[in-house]
Amino acid sequence: MDARACAGRDLFLLVFLGFLGILAHFARIVAAFTILAVFALGLLGVPEDQAMAMALIVQGRAC
Repeated sequence: MDARACAGRDLFLLVFLGFLGILAHFARIVAAFTILAVFALGLLGVPEDQAMAMALIVQGRAC
């Protein structure tokens, strides 16, 4: 991938996962951020176990 494609993908993840965090907060869905983050990363080709680890690390740092 070229640099512009990587930047676009990273921007998409930043905006999409931020929106999911806000949605999960207001909808009070248990573990919604983790589930949807794994789904979004899976769409980008990240293996499920690695995506779960990435989502849990991000969620743990936010607390």
